[in-house]
Amino acid sequence: MRAGGFAINQNNEREQFEIIRSPDRSQIERMLTKLQSLMGVLKFTPEPVPDTGIQELTIYAENEFFLLMAGEIDEDGEYEVLTINSPAKPRETIAILGDRYPRQAATKDLNLILDIADEYSRTEAITIYPLAP
Repeated sequence: MRAGGFAINQNNEREQFEIIRSPDRSQIERMLTKLQSLMGVLKFTPEPVPDTGIQELTIYAENEFFLLMAGEIDEDGEYEVLTINSPAKPRETIAILGDRYPRQAATKDLNLILDIADEYSRTEAITIYPLAP
């Protein structure tokens, strides 16, 4: 597993994260905590990339919101983007890194995002929280 990304600081300068192979939970937490207070992207990619299953996990962050997107190829070879889905949240959109996304697909719950990223980093699967297309 490889993790890397960047944060945009208060001066609108890009701060590149060091690429980490086989990141542990504390390394993931440090990067997510930095993103929580700024904005940016954290991406996880397995090595090697599997033919089916989740091929990448990307976490976007802005204004304390996290948007998680998992790119998955199913057994039929179809590519799907999965994300969290919280139907109880308001049916509105929020801006993350210049694009609008459903509020139901975003969360401020750092622990949830950390748990999902840590599990994916260790197992290349996400089972602790159901993701939806």
